[in-house]
Amino acid sequence: MKLLFLGTGPNEPVVRSGSRNSRTNSSLLIKHNGKNILIDCTPQFEKQIKENDIDTIDSVILTHGHSDAIGGLNQLDELLKKQDRKIDFYLEGATSMVVINKFKLEQFNRIPISPNTKFESFGLKITPFRVKHFEAFPADGKKFPCLGFRIED
Repeated sequence: MKLLFLGTGPNEPVVRSGSRNSRTNSSLLIKHNGKNILIDCTPQFEKQIKENDIDTIDSVILTHGHSDAIGGLNQLDELLKKQDRKIDFYLEGATSMVVINKFKLEQFNRIPISPNTKFESFGLKITPFRVKHFEAFPADGKKFPCLGFRIED
């Protein structure tokens, strides 16, 4: 298993023209058994895959439904249409509702996941767990539930 951090920036990308300190939204690519598993699909998805010479995405796992984590789903959907491929797409209920209401995605097999319930993607055992993600008072992490993941190969 190899990890490639496609972006490590906050909810707004850090863009400093000509500087090495330019960062796109947070996203992670896991390379395992010849497959590319993407965690979060940022609005800078196309830039991230071009800069890292990535041709295919084989599955997607989403942490939450904020635009910094899902804003590139249309871009990925278009890439998959060109490749005539459908991929598995793992997300929990609240995130699924945001995605359904925001996008008309065609190339994804939506697979529901739940905190503390293990699932597998290409031989990786993945256990989602609840994490608090910032949102304005008084929601206290309830409006946009967020997941972290424990990954075993």
